[in-house]
Amino acid sequence: MFVKRINYELNRRVVLPYLNYDDYFWLGFNGGRVNNHNSWDNSNILRTALLGVEDETSLHQVVNRSIKSIDIFINQYPTDGGCDEGPTYWGWAGGRLIDYLELMTTVSAGKINWSGNELIDKIGTFIYKVHISEDRYVNFADAQAKLGVEASAVYKFGHTFNDTTLKHFSSYVGQRYNYESIKTASDFLGSLSVFVSTLLTYSKIKDIEPKAPFPQNFYFKDLQVFTARTEAGSTKGLFIAAKAGTNHESHNHNDVGNYIIYANGKPFLIDVGVGVYNNETFSKDRYKIWSMQSQWHNCPTINGIQQKNGDKYEASGVSYSSTEDTIKFSADIAGAYPKEADVKSYVRNIEFNHKLNTITVTDDYELKKWLSPLKVHFISHLKTQMSSSSVQFVDKDNS
Repeated sequence: MFVKRINYELNRRVVLPYLNYDDYFWLGFNGGRVNNHNSWDNSNILRTALLGVEDETSLHQVVNRSIKSIDIFINQYPTDGGCDEGPTYWGWAGGRLIDYLELMTTVSAGKINWSGNELIDKIGTFIYKVHISEDRYVNFADAQAKLGVEASAVYKFGHTFNDTTLKHFSSYVGQRYNYESIKTASDFLGSLSVFVSTLLTYSKIKDIEPKAPFPQNFYFKDLQVFTARTEAGSTKGLFIAAKAGTNHESHNHNDVGNYIIYANGKPFLIDVGVGVYNNETFSKDRYKIWSMQSQWHNCPTINGIQQKNGDKYEASGVSYSSTEDTIKFSADIAGAYPKEADVKSYVRNIEFNHKLNTITVTDDYELKKWLSPLKVHFISHLKTQMSSSSVQFVDKDNS
């Protein structure tokens, strides 16, 4: 009787609304962009239907509708596999996508197979390409700088595509999170499905050698984001991540031209990330929140004007090149500012020399008119010592 009532309520509250309403934005049926809610909600609803829907016709309707919706999510994903919502939301975007695909493979008895899909493979590898050191990740958009990544999702990507790098990384992030301390669903991202997934994959992951790849450099052409480090496979030396892109990304911050730098795996110039969500976060007042503003990123304020949000505020002339010794990245970020900034061009050039272990940032700009002094912001948690010609950042060890 108890199970029967649960199935009745799941059908009434979840399955029937899912089948009968097209206006949930995350379905994507009415146009517009979708985000992590698509893969997250579709995977949960598919699992609900497989467990609780006894009517075969209704079950087929849920499966077909979810495929149609997930197709929209995949088709909108950048071809480089980059998650513009940041690594925190990768767990709910890519992580839930691989959950959904695994469910479909299982219920189809292997007839639906994704192992040849290059885009989905790239979606999985995104997470280690933005890994800096230990629990630290490139935290553009609404992302935390320190993150507990879901090992089971990483492993599922590795298993699906027979990717040993992802399998080793799943063990690495699993050990970072300390599997042995997990006792309830609330101990792991607050999600029952993630908790169960973790239990089911634990025996497969625990004996894999934990290893992070620390790739030397990577460029996400669609996101216009690059990462680079002094030495591949190591956190020694310098690490930089920088972005061009637009101010119309999912979970957007006004941060075109922003960059972060780490030294020996520790933060130096930072992205402050996102605060606790409140009633302003996803409202018209989002950009009144200080952490969303360009002046609280490593970006310039031009003629007293900050960057503006919207699809027309974007970088142009973006270029990236790499040689054995040098990474070069350039973007004109003037387009991220409203006309009141009176800026004709603002080209930010970044050069990373692996051999010399140096990062050089050069800004070349031209104003239509001068209204107030240029402000170039450097965000850091470190103390500074200033002289007339330089600024020295000092960590707690005075080094």
